[in-house]
Amino acid sequence: MGSRKGDPRVSALKMASLLIAWGLAALLAYLGGIGRFFDFLINVTPWPGPGVKIDNGLLGSKAGDLGGAYAPIVTATVIALPFAIGAIILFGMILRARPGITILATLSIVASVIGLAGSAFLFLTAVATAQNGQGFLIALLTIALIFVLVRLQKFVRRFYQRSPAFATLFFALLAIVFVALSTGTTISAIILTQIDYWLALVAFGFTLYASINLTRHSRKLPI
Repeated sequence: MGSRKGDPRVSALKMASLLIAWGLAALLAYLGGIGRFFDFLINVTPWPGPGVKIDNGLLGSKAGDLGGAYAPIVTATVIALPFAIGAIILFGMILRARPGITILATLSIVASVIGLAGSAFLFLTAVATAQNGQGFLIALLTIALIFVLVRLQKFVRRFYQRSPAFATLFFALLAIVFVALSTGTTISAIILTQIDYWLALVAFGFTLYASINLTRHSRKLPI
């Protein structure tokens, strides 16, 4: 028997799982689940919390420093995002059962692009502001450096190849815990106070990646 490593069905199922997992992560970011989770921990444990106010999710986005003229666009984006998220999760679930439906994989690319564009716009209104200034740039470069270093580790690559959905969510959780525990720095304050905007960008980035690969693999499978 040949190796299953190159089996397009196995690869498609992995990408479908990745699509679902990060679609749920995008939903968490939209609803502000991280802040609610930290509030829950503060209420049931002696932990005083991260020391900063965590955002309420993309659902509570406002025009911010871009000015009131952008308020209608922000409102429209906030309304459109849950439809993109719902489509990503639904398509992922269907493709887990029937990975050969190429049209759904293609539509998941469209939904991911809409989600990525929308979350990027909200990111600009809430995070990439003059108030954050130099600290924002430092935070962005630090996160990019962490991802580069992670990708260089053989263990991480093998972990990802075996289970991309679990691996990516696991390291995302580690990153969130690191930021929460390292309060008092400019980087952690910027990221943690607007963590849902960062999470949404990462989540839609992964769903787009999964969708593209899923489309490629599904073309090799019967419907």
